[in-house]
Amino acid sequence: MTMFQVDPLFTKEIWDAHWQEILERKSFTLETINKRKDGKTIPIEVTVNLVEYDGKKYNCAIARDITEHKLNESKLKQAALKLSELNATKDKFFSIIAHDLRGPLGSHREFTKNLSEKITILSNEDRLLNLQILNESSEKLYSLMENLLHWASTQNGMITFQPVLISLYDLVHKTIDLFSLSIHKKNLSLKNQIPKTFHLIADSFMIETIFRNLISNAIKYSNYNQTIEIGCNPSQAKNDTKSKNSCFYVKDEGIGMSKDQINSLFRLDQKVSTPGTAQEVGTGLGLILSKDFIEQHGGKIWVESVLQGGTTFYFELGQDTI
Repeated sequence: MTMFQVDPLFTKEIWDAHWQEILERKSFTLETINKRKDGKTIPIEVTVNLVEYDGKKYNCAIARDITEHKLNESKLKQAALKLSELNATKDKFFSIIAHDLRGPLGSHREFTKNLSEKITILSNEDRLLNLQILNESSEKLYSLMENLLHWASTQNGMITFQPVLISLYDLVHKTIDLFSLSIHKKNLSLKNQIPKTFHLIADSFMIETIFRNLISNAIKYSNYNQTIEIGCNPSQAKNDTKSKNSCFYVKDEGIGMSKDQINSLFRLDQKVSTPGTAQEVGTGLGLILSKDFIEQHGGKIWVESVLQGGTTFYFELGQDTI
């Protein structure tokens, strides 16, 4: 094999320039590739030396196969990337505990304190209203804690995938009932468009968590007297008109999102939660958890939104329906 066969990156013009460099530098090291007799290319490290013998000058090059070195280098880069992601995860975790969780807990504590001090002077109607508010506050705190603990469990691989036969209409109906007070306060209309006969095989806990988070977000970013729709449509499977998987969606008419907000939705390293239309607060963790659960079903999630024009979250599960 000639030099130009061994090193396919070298042409006659490159070699002429390389020879001049050898004459000037006399000895140096570089990385390139070599082609073996079987045609496979391998990365090599070459130590180049100028040798003079019998009045003539030669290039004496010692090549070392660095395939393993390059593989280790690639593994190190992947490990560094994973470490960076873990650090982002840790930072998000501490941010939630230090700020997002402490804030709602502080408000909850202040509210219960004020209520206990004034309970004797409140009318029965005011007591009932305050108890409803307290109950909803407790539900939100519990939901936040659930998201936090479940998300932490997914990072440790503690949550196992347990598919069962689910009546999706009943599951969505039960989830909507959890938010009855929030729905009433904003006078929203929630439409459960899932067919009553629709069933699917999936993890019930994960599916309920997904819908709870998506419906909660839709309520949070809806204005008063608007409509939220939950349904499924096999024809809307993303980028795949032949897909047999159903496409589920939660659609609102609320404040919508910009492209930058959409692009940051599922990123742990960025805090993207925006206050709701009634100044509701959140962590952004619910969407990340939902994405994890959807991907455990072999599915995907995506969003379409227009500022002041509403938002629709779509997702597929990659599971058969009945």
